Amino acid sequence: MRISVVVPVYNAEKYLEACVHSILRQTFSDFEVILIDDGSVDASGKLYDKLSGMDCRIRVAHQQNAGVTCARAKGVTLAHGEWICFVDSDDTLPIDSLERLSQGICDKTDIIVGFWDERKILSIRWLELKKYREMCITGKGIYPGPCARLIRRRLFNDHTFSIPRTIVKGEDMLMNIRLSFATLQDVRIVPFKVYNYLSHPESCVHNFTPTCDYESLFYKEKLCAIPQSEQILYKKYCIKNGLKALHRIIRYSSSIEAWDNSLFVAQLKKDIIDSHYRLSLGDYFLIMSTNRFLKIILWKLF
Repeated sequence: MRISVVVPVYNAEKYLEACVHSILRQTFSDFEVILIDDGSVDASGKLYDKLSGMDCRIRVAHQQNAGVTCARAKGVTLAHGEWICFVDSDDTLPIDSLERLSQGICDKTDIIVGFWDERKILSIRWLELKKYREMCITGKGIYPGPCARLIRRRLFNDHTFSIPRTIVKGEDMLMNIRLSFATLQDVRIVPFKVYNYLSHPESCVHNFTPTCDYESLFYKEKLCAIPQSEQILYKKYCIKNGLKALHRIIRYSSSIEAWDNSLFVAQLKKDIIDSHYRLSLGDYFLIMSTNRFLKIILWKLF
């Protein structure tokens, strides 16, 4: 078995059939499909027997609701393939997706990356590991989650999936970061669209309001995903994303107290000082200044 396609499923009755059919229609045939039912309470369960009876390559496993990270972990544990491909149950694959990705398989890499947005396709064949790690941390240049790629199964371990259940947005980015530090090989780029991402109003992205408490936890977990010996190279990217998160929080805040004295801002301030991070003038006065009147003016500008 060359590729194991792992699909975590939770209450996806409206999308699951289209997702699975898109996988079964692949022009590449050496794969299995592992559907992980994460304690669905809708009619998804009725689809499992129907789908598994359609093709011998489909296997179904059930678990009590534990979140998408645990569902992916179970899928990897059950996988027989040398390579893992994750597909979210509300998305689909272009018909030649696995064929395109499989063309990048070689002994010189453990990660093969394709694209979901044709406007963002990189016209290169190889990506230096250091640059790939940076992209995983910033979420820029490549899809921030583990989809639209092949990942060699041997990279996965308990650390890959040890992400708190309270992380409900960005958990796939944390997993990607950990996987990027589990290899020492450069990343193979497949310059084609290999994933169809569906944006819909029920998704977490559309129902998430940022808070200082959440961003504080996420910021800590992102740093923990980077080995201590490597943090000197990559912490600046965590700080940069942390500042962007703070800007979003400020826009939603009804008072300066909601963020100014938060643990999140204290963490950012400490790391900015320790890392000698260069702030813009606005961010310097917003975060480092003790002048409350000036901070209120800057906050109002958001």
